[in-house]
Amino acid sequence: MAATRLLGIVVEDVAASIATVAGSTTYTGKIRYPDNQVLQDQIRLLTPETQAYTITWLHIGTRAPVSVTTTLVRTLIFIKLPKDTSSTCEKMYDFLDKIVTAVTQDANYRNAVIPLEATLVREDDELQDSVAIWRLDVDVQMPLSCP
Repeated sequence: MAATRLLGIVVEDVAASIATVAGSTTYTGKIRYPDNQVLQDQIRLLTPETQAYTITWLHIGTRAPVSVTTTLVRTLIFIKLPKDTSSTCEKMYDFLDKIVTAVTQDANYRNAVIPLEATLVREDDELQDSVAIWRLDVDVQMPLSCP
């Protein structure tokens, strides 16, 4: 079901932007994996550095009695990066750059929403289970209600 209010629409737009990048499998909100399925096992099946699972949700939703407000949408990006293999990580950085470029394009947002800033941070420097985890925060400016 599609969101009908602005905060949900913004999350959908960020996730849809990420989904335009080849190799990304995108989810929004709360993800429940069956007991017989493990996310790390799914990630290990991906092509190293060029495919990812992403999960996007509303991290900070703000409201204020002004004409516009900002909100923060967070995405975790899970990429296979084998811990027993040397790599310059260039393919992974190129892949991440495509994702950041996608979420910062004004055309990918509806309802007068404008992306202001995207911050990409390595969430964990250890390669546990050969998985690199990145956190992408997208600050967006939006009107207080859908036009």
